[in-house]
Amino acid sequence: MINFNFRFILDNSDLIKNKNVLDIGSGCGASSIASIMSKASFVTANDINREAMVILDMNCKLNFIDSDAIKKVTSNLINAHTEYFPYDIVLIGDMFYDESIAKELIGWMDKLSKEGKEIYLGDPQRNDILSSLDGRLSIKATYNLPENVRKENNGLMTTKVWKFE
Repeated sequence: MINFNFRFILDNSDLIKNKNVLDIGSGCGASSIASIMSKASFVTANDINREAMVILDMNCKLNFIDSDAIKKVTSNLINAHTEYFPYDIVLIGDMFYDESIAKELIGWMDKLSKEGKEIYLGDPQRNDILSSLDGRLSIKATYNLPENVRKENNGLMTTKVWKFE
């Protein structure tokens, strides 16, 4: 599935400029790259899939970005949260497909939100998991999915970017 956090970042680069950004579930790294292009101070891409970090490096080259400009972490940072958390903004892309993962994420997002961190979710809302967060999410953008992606994802027409509060 395409995560549209990257388009939201490019369209709203002032939100990212001079901020430290953590991209959770970074996959191919599009949101991390968009954050670098939007002049983030520091970016960390995180995905538990090591191959994702290889693809991120390839995408950096394709976009003329120094791949060393993005720190790459392949551990589960959700469980590794410590007292020191240097990020201003957390981007979470398309990770609410599983109830157990979502429950873990929501608890983590609650903690970060109380610490004043900005959290943006890019998700096509394949299920009702995000509905449980009514009142805590504000829609920041809606994007139409390309035809080929619609077919691959049971006809989903749009994806949204929300801010968690």
